[in-house]
Amino acid sequence: MKKFINQGNKSWRRITIWTVTILSLAVIACLLILDSLTYKPLDEAEAVFHSNTEIGVEQLTDGYRFEPVNGDSLPPDIIFYPGGLVEPKSYAPFARKMAEKGYRVYIAAMPLNLAVFGQNKADSFIEEYPDNRYVIGGYSLGGVVRF
Repeated sequence: MKKFINQGNKSWRRITIWTVTILSLAVIACLLILDSLTYKPLDEAEAVFHSNTEIGVEQLTDGYRFEPVNGDSLPPDIIFYPGGLVEPKSYAPFARKMAEKGYRVYIAAMPLNLAVFGQNKADSFIEEYPDNRYVIGGYSLGGVVRF
C-alpha cells in the first residue's frame, strides 16, 4: 500500500513539473510572438526622438514628454495613448510637431505595447502639473481604452 502511495506522489510531481514547463514555454512563445508583431519606429521617428535647443525630450517612468525648452507651454497639455502593438517612440514626429507649436505632449508607454494593460497611465502625467488642463486621446486601440 505504501509503495502505491509513493508512486502516486511521484506521478503528481511529474504532472506538476510538466504542466509548469509547458505553461512557461507557452508564455515565452506568446511574448516572442508579441515582440515580433510589434511595429518598430521608422527612421524618421528615431531621428526626431532627441532634445535640441527648442524642444526637450525626456523619458519618464510611464512614457515620454516633449515640451518647449523655454518652459512656457500652451494649454492644454496633450496625453497620447499609442495604438496596439506600436512602440511609443513611433509617435515622436507627431509629438515633436505639437511641441514645436508650443504644447507639452506626453506619449504613454504601455505594458506589452497594448493600451488595455495600461488604462490609467495618464494619471502619472497629470500628477506633474495637476492644475493644468489636459486633452487625452490615442490611435486605434489606444483611442478606445478607457482613461
